[in-house]
Amino acid sequence: MATNIPFDDYLDEPLKDTEFKADVAAESTKLEIAVALTNARERARLAQSEWQNTRMCYRQRLRGLKWAEYQL
Repeated sequence: MATNIPFDDYLDEPLKDTEFKADVAAESTKLEIAVALTNARERARLAQSEWQNTRMCYRQRLRGLKWAEYQL
């Protein structure tokens, strides 16, 4: 019969490995950013497609600015 182990206890041993711990921290940061972006989209009351279009326009403007720098 399987026993229930709290997730934090399950990670105690693997987190002793510094490389694994660094990877977990990096992924944790990515997750926090994703959650913040989702919360911002929801506060703005945008559908995912509307949010994507906004991001695409912003990226295109940035690319245009970068391209302009190279043209000088």
